[in-house]
Amino acid sequence: PTQSPQVITDAGDHGPASPGVATLPCKSCAATFGLASEGQGCQSCSVKGCKRCSEFLDECEECLEGSTLFLSRSNGSVVQECLPCAPHCSRCVLLGPGHCDPEQCDQGFSLTPTGVCAPCSMHCGNCSRSGPGHCDAGHCRAGYGLQDGLECSRCQVDQCDACDSGLGKCDVCREGFGLTPDRSCEACAEACKRCRGAGISDSCAECIPGFGLDGGRCLACADQCEGCDFTGPGQCDVGKCSVGWVANNISGAGSVCVRDLRVD
Repeated sequence: PTQSPQVITDAGDHGPASPGVATLPCKSCAATFGLASEGQGCQSCSVKGCKRCSEFLDECEECLEGSTLFLSRSNGSVVQECLPCAPHCSRCVLLGPGHCDPEQCDQGFSLTPTGVCAPCSMHCGNCSRSGPGHCDAGHCRAGYGLQDGLECSRCQVDQCDACDSGLGKCDVCREGFGLTPDRSCEACAEACKRCRGAGISDSCAECIPGFGLDGGRCLACADQCEGCDFTGPGQCDVGKCSVGWVANNISGAGSVCVRDLRVD
């Protein structure tokens, strides 16, 4: 059936407009819709699973993610279908239905020699280089480390996020903790979110909200302030005041947060 004119006249993805609304002709339709000829607006593509189709609606130009266009003949006519790729695959334009193109497997999966996606080792986020059942360096989940280039094992250091160098030696500590010389993790200084090393004075690299970095130390910002790295302790950076408050320069106090009178 004929659709009413469309609201949007510029490029972008948009579906049919609400009936009865005075609009301008549409130039672009939402996924699975095509811009029909003769001013008929956006109508559903005829091919199931088609993302983008021509003005004739029955000619698919691109299938939805996870499927690919397949052509066959029936009674002398060309038939279009959007057929699924292999499970855990987002694109199979090159290898065709039931398979997966290189580097198109979902996270945590990798391509096999037969062109399908198989899982990485347990607790691994990426194995595109090492292949299924293995894990790429630096891609074990937080709290795990790569051992023998194959599997991810739990780190044996408390508060450790990554330990590829060895289960008993931490490479990266969790937020709020820093590495010690013996590769264990100890708490950073008070109000420090990320520090270059535990037990080292003035070693903070990032503070928690409400504090600003000053010479490797975290000092309190102004009241109702989330950050003061630029203006300094006791003040507030522009755009860092809490909701309902705004930064204002006050003589003798610098940039502090005051009530936003525009907010009811």
